[in-house]
Amino acid sequence: MRRTILSIAVGLMLPISAAQADIASDLASGLPVTDIIANAEAAGLDMSQIIQQVSAVDSSLVSNVITAAIDSGTPAAAVVQAAVSAGVDAGAVVQAAVSAGSDAVAVVQAAVSAGADTTVAINSAVSAGADASDAVQGAVSGGADSGVAVQAAVAAGGDANDAVQAAVAAGGDSNAA
Repeated sequence: MRRTILSIAVGLMLPISAAQADIASDLASGLPVTDIIANAEAAGLDMSQIIQQVSAVDSSLVSNVITAAIDSGTPAAAVVQAAVSAGVDAGAVVQAAVSAGSDAVAVVQAAVSAGADTTVAINSAVSAGADASDAVQGAVSGGADSGVAVQAAVAAGGDANDAVQAAVAAGGDSNAA
């Protein structure tokens, strides 16, 4: 009985370690990031697992994975949420997604709803070229406090009136802003 349980446990763990080895070997062999993503998805990994495993092997490639996933048609919000949930630096995630041309409202909303710090998400979006009011709208839609979002936008160089209007448009409290 003990051997049966041990065999089952080892058997269940093999696909996980094999997928890790495949990502590591794909990275080591210099495959394009799009091929690495496709191979990992074929092995049954979701985007969060892919990003987490790439980060474990070479964290400098995570922004490339984010950009490639978005470019290949994966919704930016899903990629951002997976990356933030996997524990990747939220600022780098937001910056990579916005730099890839994704909608800042959706990107910041996904990051904040996945647990990213509001100020980090807004600052990163703005530094990647997003309008501060779009970042505020996304943050408040993602559950951020409207006052914190407006303060972050103003600190990032956004117009206070535009930030308040964006917060209110997203359902935030105009008194808190």
